[in-house]
Amino acid sequence: MSSMHDLITSWERNWASPRRISLSGVELPTAVVCRINRPGTSVAGHGHFPPDVTELWAHASSAILFLDADFGQSGLKIFSGSEADSRTAEFAKERARDFLPGDFVLGEFIGDLELLLVRTDPNERDFGQVLVARPIDGRRYWPPVADRLLKFLDRFTQAEGEKYWERRAGRPSALT
Repeated sequence: MSSMHDLITSWERNWASPRRISLSGVELPTAVVCRINRPGTSVAGHGHFPPDVTELWAHASSAILFLDADFGQSGLKIFSGSEADSRTAEFAKERARDFLPGDFVLGEFIGDLELLLVRTDPNERDFGQVLVARPIDGRRYWPPVADRLLKFLDRFTQAEGEKYWERRAGRPSALT
């Protein structure tokens, strides 16, 4: 994808109605859908964000990507700015040992409690990196899934909601 706007437009055009998908060549028994909440919101006052995060929220206030349209048991929820602020504060308190300044909880994977985390400290080399914070594993086991949000969302879309980083790690592939 060339821009966040293009990617969001593709979700609206290609995924607004439930579609069946295949996982490793096997059609799944449920359909998935993307729900985008427009218009976007301003991120003024939210601190320092990588440009991809700012652009996402400029076009969509929140989203649910590749939601299991039949049962609602899987998908990726992208939080609104205020919800992301609240979830980041909760995360900092509940996972103080793993939390670093600049961690920002942008979303959660429905059904398994994994969080989508973006590094937002502009003074650190990992500024903009996207990680998946697992509920039980310590930070050193969290997979970095992309060096920036647009790249993550593009890969996630190409994988039709499949957790592509688990395939890469040799783990059994799963939907969100």
